[in-house]
Amino acid sequence: MPTISPTALDAMAYALTVGHDHMAPILGAALRGDIRLAIALRGINWQKTVLETSRPTLLIVGDDDHQSTGPAAWPGELREYAPAAMIHAAAADVPSYQLALKRCLEERRYVLVETSSTRLLEWGAYFATASRKVLLDIVRPPAGQQHPVPREKMH
Repeated sequence: MPTISPTALDAMAYALTVGHDHMAPILGAALRGDIRLAIALRGINWQKTVLETSRPTLLIVGDDDHQSTGPAAWPGELREYAPAAMIHAAAADVPSYQLALKRCLEERRYVLVETSSTRLLEWGAYFATASRKVLLDIVRPPAGQQHPVPREKMH
């Protein structure tokens, strides 16, 4: 039976409702019970959403909401949780989320940080100070663009 945190269930329902197809690989794996999916919310101790499990665990950190704070606002030692992580500082895309799922299955624990392009270097420096080397996958926006698009430029 799948082990999915209540926050992750809410995120799944929302993603499916609004057509976030980039989440399909991860949501499918979670619903099949292939991975444990947890969502970390700013200011809440994420460790309470990540239960020990024999399945690979993917922890998604949502820091790209026009209020991006970088790692300072996230309680707990995210950089120590997993041997690999993705700093995703661009618009969502299916290949990046497929890579996150692949790494999660390979490494057993994986952190996917969804952040703004202005916080990319800060998150990179944060993971660089882990007590062990963390394999980092970096997704940047195209040259000359930023993520998320500033509200004043949204239609």
